[in-house]
Amino acid sequence: ILSRDRKMYVFRPSCDQCLVSASLLSGLAARGEVVGVMAPGMGDVEEFFAKIGFRFPVETLVPGVWFGLLYPSPPGYYYVDEAGKLTRLPKEVFFTGR
Repeated sequence: ILSRDRKMYVFRPSCDQCLVSASLLSGLAARGEVVGVMAPGMGDVEEFFAKIGFRFPVETLVPGVWFGLLYPSPPGYYYVDEAGKLTRLPKEVFFTGR
């Protein structure tokens, strides 16, 4: 899985809040430290990238798994260790690396 030993950004391309928070990902994306995760049919990722002005790798999950990562709602922020264990992070930690 692409997201091992990285920060994982769970998002919906059609989500306005995701669009705003993704603008903070440029530094992480430039260093190859983030991978996006979305479900099929949740919006056009190419349009999303055009709006934020940069790209990052994106994995597509089946909807049931994707919804399990998004309680209570998108966006969701995680660290994935080398073994693939997920740790949900507060937004402040995700973007600052504290």
